[in-house]
Amino acid sequence: MNQVSTLSIDLAKNVFQLLAVDKHGKPCFSRRVNRQKLKETIQNMPPCEVVMEACGCAHYWGRMCIKAGHKTHLVPAQHVTPFVRGNKNDKNDCLAIYEASQRPYIRFVPVKSESQQAVLLLHRMRERLVKARTACLNQTRSFLLEFGIETPKSYRAFYNHIQTLLDQQLQPVILLLIHETC
Repeated sequence: MNQVSTLSIDLAKNVFQLLAVDKHGKPCFSRRVNRQKLKETIQNMPPCEVVMEACGCAHYWGRMCIKAGHKTHLVPAQHVTPFVRGNKNDKNDCLAIYEASQRPYIRFVPVKSESQQAVLLLHRMRERLVKARTACLNQTRSFLLEFGIETPKSYRAFYNHIQTLLDQQLQPVILLLIHETC
């Protein structure tokens, strides 16, 4: 068997497609493996270049490949798509990932550390919470406006204005709305 120079992996939840290619671009093997077998393959294979599409679990697998001594590249999905030949399936996707990785103009996605991913997770969670808060605030402002009650637009000013609203003689449903929202 020829020496593997590049291992292309099509990532999924449970079953992964592998394509091993030698330095001349000729396929050495192509196979489907489960999660455990992929870990074993990565750890037991001599150091080579590993390429994967940048997707949900790519950073985890990228870190695992780097620990095993492989040079690892994550290819952005938009660069892989043009290279898919024929019907979309795992084998064709794996070949497309390999072909995209060989292009000189491709900018790879750097593999993120666990701490970098944790910080990104916090930013995404905060962004989602801010959007939810803004949506709730806008809806409450809209409901209050239907009763002729104007409120400030900003988050802080709205919550500072709440006390004056609670002191007014308002319908119980409006007070309940203010209490539940704020």
